[in-house]
Amino acid sequence: MTDVVDLCASIENMIRTADPSRRRAVARAFDGYAHSFPANYEWAVSGQAPALLHFLMGAIEMTCAEAPSKPKPNLRVVEFKKMEPAHV
Repeated sequence: MTDVVDLCASIENMIRTADPSRRRAVARAFDGYAHSFPANYEWAVSGQAPALLHFLMGAIEMTCAEAPSKPKPNLRVVEFKKMEPAHV
């Protein structure tokens, strides 16, 4: 069985063995797409994107870029205390 992790690992492996100038070209294309269509790019790399698209975009971009092109937001869960109703 091949899952999305295996698929992304194979793509990352292929990209890592590619010519560095081609990897830089793909990284520039990601940067250009992010600059030209920021809302689409943010959606494609967010948790709202379909799972395969999210993983593929991340795997390709992180493997091609010498350093991540844009920092990704850190998501965290915040717990709020239940507030008691105010008595008047």
